[in-house]
Amino acid sequence: MKNNLSIFKEWKENYLLLIPVLGSLLISILQTEYYDDLLIALIILIFPLGLWTFSRLSKFKIILRMFSVFVFLHLIFFPFIYLWLIQEDQNSIKFDSIVSKENKTESLRQLDQQFKPVKISEKLEILRIIITDENNENLNKLLFIPYNYGVLMLNDFLVYPYAEMRPRENVHYLILCDKSGKFLFKMPYLNGHNDNNTIDITFMDFFKNSITILNKELGTYKKKKEIIDEKDDFWNYRKILPYSLNINSNSNMKPITKLANIVYAIHNFFVFGLILSIILRLISSHVSLKSRKKHD
Repeated sequence: MKNNLSIFKEWKENYLLLIPVLGSLLISILQTEYYDDLLIALIILIFPLGLWTFSRLSKFKIILRMFSVFVFLHLIFFPFIYLWLIQEDQNSIKFDSIVSKENKTESLRQLDQQFKPVKISEKLEILRIIITDENNENLNKLLFIPYNYGVLMLNDFLVYPYAEMRPRENVHYLILCDKSGKFLFKMPYLNGHNDNNTIDITFMDFFKNSITILNKELGTYKKKKEIIDEKDDFWNYRKILPYSLNINSNSNMKPITKLANIVYAIHNFFVFGLILSIILRLISSHVSLKSRKKHD
């Protein structure tokens, strides 16, 4: 009992030191483009790490450690290897046509949800119409905090302020409506507080900057859509994991290249080897326990 308690205390002290490291890692993951995949992999990784650590306190130490290795290899290591193979060569692994079509459609749908290209195009069209009215004096006015112009008419569009009061900072928006007052969209023009109560930018320059930003977003969307459409580069960890899990009886995913076949064979070897080892170990432990009871 004392030995187990000392092990538990040692484990607790070691893993408490990892909390800030894991916190920093989590923040870094959330800031990357692939944070969904990395976050899921990190959450799954906690399970085998926990099993490996808990095994030090259990009489089934070897079984738990073999199972933790199995989970790590099967759920994390090999799916990322398959993903790397696909990214290096799209023809290294062949997927069923229905599977590929479904995942491609889902990727395009998620891309549309992320960028909302239709709304971006609508905003661009409205802003371009607004800035064509160069003779409108309102376009040359400076933005103010607080906004003190009331409702402005800019080329048949109404513009007026809106502020969201938040605990740490206020977010100020320009609300754009058509001439009948129907809401179109809102655009943030200042976060936080401004002691000078002015922003050194005119409405014209603000709208032009907004058009530049929206054009960049639309350009990014088109590039990513082209990669998915033409290069079929839409696989990620989340999408490939279900097919990697069912590696032993999976007709939806077939290795084509030499390297892919080698990886596939090694994966199968580890899966069968570890499962067989765990079963044999359980049988051995059961037989050993029975023999002890007989002797007792």
